Amino acid sequence: MKIRIMGTEAECKKFVAVIIKNVPEGYIRNISKWYRNERKSMYSNEGRVYIDLEIPQDPRKLIE
Repeated sequence: MKIRIMGTEAECKKFVAVIIKNVPEGYIRNISKWYRNERKSMYSNEGRVYIDLEIPQDPRKLIE
């Protein structure tokens, strides 16, 4: 599963820290670097981070 997180660099770093702290070891495949959005708009200071996760056969194991 690939998840895209969008926000400022600081917001994305905070959220990634939450993911790392709360998702059991072995489920996170990869976390990309922060990429700045290319479009010129009112959100030009925002960007994105991609998180690749391995979802277990029984997703309830993530909340045990």
